[in-house]
Order: sequence, then structure tokens, then C-alpha cells
Amino acid sequence: MLHFVSAFLALQVAAPQNPTEPTLTSGNAVVAAVPTAPAVDSAMAAPALRGAEKAGPGEETTALVADLVQHQETSIATRAAWLLGEWKSVRGVDALAQAIKQSSNADLRLQCAAALDRIQNSPATEALINGLHDTDISVRAFAVQALARRRPTGASQQLLALIERQGAAGSDDSHKDVAAALIALADLGDTSAMLPAAAAVRFESKETGPALAFLFQELSHKLPQSFEATTLVAALDHQEPLLRRYAIQRLGELRDPTTARALEGRLATEDQALQPLIRVSLAQVRRDQIENGADLALRAKNNALAIGRMVERQWNSLETGTRLSTAATTCVVSFGMLMILVARRRARHAEAATIAAAAGACHPTMLRTARPETRAVPRFEEASRTPVGSGRS
Repeated sequence: MLHFVSAFLALQVAAPQNPTEPTLTSGNAVVAAVPTAPAVDSAMAAPALRGAEKAGPGEETTALVADLVQHQETSIATRAAWLLGEWKSVRGVDALAQAIKQSSNADLRLQCAAALDRIQNSPATEALINGLHDTDISVRAFAVQALARRRPTGASQQLLALIERQGAAGSDDSHKDVAAALIALADLGDTSAMLPAAAAVRFESKETGPALAFLFQELSHKLPQSFEATTLVAALDHQEPLLRRYAIQRLGELRDPTTARALEGRLATEDQALQPLIRVSLAQVRRDQIENGADLALRAKNNALAIGRMVERQWNSLETGTRLSTAATTCVVSFGMLMILVARRRARHAEAATIAAAAGACHPTMLRTARPETRAVPRFEEASRTPVGSGRS
């Protein structure tokens, strides 16, 4: 079950973990002095940002860049958000978190989420959790991946809530955020999230199917065997065929006889593509074996030994008189069978002698027409058509 990992590695969100530097669209001048945040107006925003970037992180420059995150020009705001992430500025968390909540530009919100991912403190984590509610699927997917890396308390519940919200929304997109959440749950290793996640995924998507099967494949074997069997049986009626395939195969590997009835029930409703797999798993659960020649020979040997032991027990249980009569009867029957065989052999010999005598009494001309010359001709070579005794030229 493992053949699902390559599909999951192809799942990417719109923004990478280390986004490229946003570029500015204003002039190229660099100011010598860095103005403070209140002194920055629209005309001086780009030069002031360049000056702050050149000067490096500090109390005044951080305050200036944090203020520019709220700038109305997207290129300036995204560049400021990226710079705060480069500096890993704790002082800029509030500005980044506010931009995620209030900005109408998805690119800026995504850049702010990427910056917050580089800042390791509780307010940044809280802001990323809020990103799970973003209207843009790329922001949600990035927030999911960031939380999987941070592993905050209650991350599994937050991810499950995202899956349930998106499933209830019934959107027409590809549910890449849901697939990312399923993979994140597998990375977190929370086995208690398996069944709730399967219950929440009640929509079909080319991304969510492999991700859900991957979640079960990664975590089911970590459960106690009896509880794993119960969990897999519950997944047998899920609408996702990849998940059902894994559940059927894994139940066969567990060989738990209590799951035989559940597998038998699937024979009547399962898709034809999975019918052979169900039969194989049922055979494993029942501990049946496919018989080949070696198995049949071993079974015949075991049967012969069993019959021999049974006869020995019966013989030992007989009384002495009964044993003598039984032995005598056996000898008489054996002698009778031998006489019958001898009589049949003598009859066959007599019949053969009669046929030979009849052949010896045949007319001499019949013996000359036996065509010995034909039998002496080498194979694939035609016999000579010249009459015998007529001479050759």
C-alpha cells in the first residue's frame, strides 16, 4: 500500500515555504536616513522600505516595516511582510496577523502567513490557526502545513474542523486544503483522528482520496490489533475506493476471524474490481490455503497415516477370538483374490496361444504378401517400384 506517496508529494500549495522576494514597483532611490512609521507617506513608502532593508532590523526599522504591511499598494505591503519574515521579527507579528484578518488581497495574506511561519512564538501560531479560516484555498493549505511543522496543542482538532467545514461547504474546487490537512494528520501521528477524518470526507476529489488512504496506511498499524480491525471494518463502507482497498487488504493481513462476516457482507455490494481482493482476504482470515500438488500429496500422506492409526486402534480394541476370526477371514479373502487373478492370467495366456496357432495355419501366399521390403525401406525414402527379380539396367 503502500504507491500513494508520489501522489502526495505532488500536492503543492500556491506559495512555497520560503517565498521569493516580492519586488517593488516604485523608484529605485535609496534614502540615507530611515524615517519612522508616522513619517512615511505614500510617495516615500518605497524609498523608506529600501532604506529600512538596507539598515537592517532594529526598533525603528521594524516599526516602519510593520506599518508598511498595511500599505495600500500590494507590492509594498508584500515586500514589507516578506522582510519581517526574513528578520524573524517578533515585533512584527501583530501587523502580520492583522493583515491576514483584514486584507482583501490573497497574495498579501499568503505572504503574511509565510512570514509568520518563520517566527516561532505563540501569537504567530495563533495567527496561523486563524489562517485555516481564510477564504483562499492556498492560504488555508499553507496554514495547514505550517501547523503540521509546529505541532501545537490541539492541532488535530483544528485540522479536523477544517475538513468538516470544507466538506459541508460543498465547494467545487479540488479540496487541496483538505488533502493537505489529511497528510498533516498523518504527520502528527494522531490515530484518534482517523475515523473522524474519514467521516468528514464525504465528497469525491482526486486529491482527497489518496490522502485519506495514506492517513490510514500510516496510522492504522499503530493501533492495537483488535482496535485496528474494528477501525478498518468501519472503513469498509466508505465511498472512497482507495480507502476500501486498503482496509480489505489490511484485514486479510491481520487474519482476525471476527472480521470474516464483515468481509462476506461486502461481497454482495462491493465493486467488481475489489471482489478478488475480498476473496483473498477472506481466505486469509479463515486461514484457508490454495492447494497445489505439494499440498495434495501432504494431505494424502496425512490421510493415510490417520487411517492407519484408526485401524490400529480398532485392532487393539478387539478380543483375542475376534482377532483370530478377523485374521482368518482376511486370509481367506486374500487367497480368493489371488486365485481370481491367477485364473484371469491363465485365460489371457490361453487366448494368446489360440491366436498364434490360427496364424500358423494360414495359406502360404498370405505369408508372402507380408511386404518385408516395405518395412526395410528407410524412413522418408520411397520404396523401389522395380519388380523383384526383373533385373536392373
